[in-house]
Amino acid sequence: MRFYLLFLGVLANIVLNAQTQQFSYTVFFDTEQHVLTAEARTQLNKALDDLKYADTYQIQIQAFTDNQGENSYNYKLAQRRAVSVLDYLSTLGLQTKTSRLESFGEDNPVSDNNSPESRQKNRRVDVLIKAQFVNSIDAFVGKLGEGRTQHYTIDPTQANRIFAQKGTLVLLPANSFVLPNGQAVSAKEITLSIEEDYSLSDMLLAGLTTSSSSKPLITAGMVNIKAIAQGQELKLAPGVEMGLGMPIQGGNFDKDMELFLGGKDPHGGSRVNWQATRRRAAPAPKELRLPNNRPRQPREYDFVNAQMAELPKQPTLPKNAKPNYPRLPNREKTTVGKTFLQEIFMSKAAEEVKKDELYAERMENYPKRVAKYKKDSTEYVKVWQIYRKDSLAYADFKRNAQQRYAEARAEGLKKYQEALQDYQVDLAQWEKDMVDRRELYEKGYVSSGNLDQKAMNRYFFEVNSMGWINCDKFWNVPEDKKTEMAFVDNDETEESIMLVFKSLPSILPVVKNADTKQYLSAPVPKGMEVKIIAIKVDQGRSMMAVKDTKVGEKAQYDLVYEPKTLKEIQAELAKVN
Repeated sequence: MRFYLLFLGVLANIVLNAQTQQFSYTVFFDTEQHVLTAEARTQLNKALDDLKYADTYQIQIQAFTDNQGENSYNYKLAQRRAVSVLDYLSTLGLQTKTSRLESFGEDNPVSDNNSPESRQKNRRVDVLIKAQFVNSIDAFVGKLGEGRTQHYTIDPTQANRIFAQKGTLVLLPANSFVLPNGQAVSAKEITLSIEEDYSLSDMLLAGLTTSSSSKPLITAGMVNIKAIAQGQELKLAPGVEMGLGMPIQGGNFDKDMELFLGGKDPHGGSRVNWQATRRRAAPAPKELRLPNNRPRQPREYDFVNAQMAELPKQPTLPKNAKPNYPRLPNREKTTVGKTFLQEIFMSKAAEEVKKDELYAERMENYPKRVAKYKKDSTEYVKVWQIYRKDSLAYADFKRNAQQRYAEARAEGLKKYQEALQDYQVDLAQWEKDMVDRRELYEKGYVSSGNLDQKAMNRYFFEVNSMGWINCDKFWNVPEDKKTEMAFVDNDETEESIMLVFKSLPSILPVVKNADTKQYLSAPVPKGMEVKIIAIKVDQGRSMMAVKDTKVGEKAQYDLVYEPKTLKEIQAELAKVN
């Protein structure tokens, strides 16, 4: 698009279009000159303010002359003027590599060339800039952490070990990956991307918090691991686990640290919600872990007691009563149970009908009663046969009880000695395995390479999925020791508010309450020192509020935002420890 300006000086035209704004500037030159005047430089400086909050922009430079001199000369003069403007914009720090330069010479005048004044208007350069501004908080937060992802090329058919820049160790067995549809990966190379966030500033730049469904977490760090091949994001093959070592950030190994995986924000936002797996961190990779399955030493008592338990015991007299053969139903002796009213109102004929029904029912059930009698009789005979047999065995045992006890004890001791010998063999093998494993641990050797002792200073997990992975533990605080933090929302602009705790590695999100239109935190420990960090985008301008306070110091907070560029906000977040 070409803008023609009809008056002296620099004019700016701004066209608002959701995410896009267009700016135009015109600077003027002396006769046959291409050097920028002081006034021209002053006017071009305004582009810095206009583009201060721009995400991206494209620059187009159109240069013109008056009609004095040859057309070919004027074309080259206009070219030099365009280059002068481009060079000056570059010195201002603007990105000019993709700029488009056009020289029109004396063509397309904005005024006739019949007077010195009109010719002055034609000796000009129009600068046209189309700028894109981020207009949503999610898009802006996504910009904060750009450029921090590392990329590694690996052979998927081989075992791979990757040390990322900030200390993350990834151990991948051979043939770890499959395509999303479960088919094998045919590519000879795949790209593994890793983003590491171990400091609070890293997490803030990535827009990450430490909460699991509003429950606060204490973190040891987060990583995002993806594998790409054949234009698709891969997943781990069924049954395959990726070894992951996350460096311990000072201090000692914390046995309460667990594996958390990234899930969807329960409030519908773009933040990662950490989901607990209940898998505790280990101090070494699976291949190097010291064995904990020490053989159990046998006990003499167990074997002797087991043999004694097999000796006869005095049987208990059966409690089964001898069954009686069921009597055949008798029509004449059949009686009808009647209520008080039936005694008064039931006729003789009706009573006889009822007797017939009862008699028929009893005759129908009689074969079943006989069958039950036979079954119960068989069971009765069987129980008593067993009792008599056990009684005879016990009587025989009592005649030789002392000898039988001695024999049982001797057999128990014999089996104990056999088990003790097996135990000593197993213990010797276990101790040898212990020595071998300890040597491996100390040398830090695995099949894919050597790991020095420094590499052992990590939290290790076996992970069966890709994506966001977190090493955290729940921050358990009694409910009566916690309170919410509230923030006033003075406009409709979406805000990203986070609470950064100064004494613990924890960042908690603050969520907008649709009913009260306040931003509320989950209950957090009272009296804790926190840094409130809030970011929003208002009409294309990024803004930030920072405040230090203590939890519970105020009932609610009214944040004061200041305009800040992307780089300024990044610098502010980088200072958080």
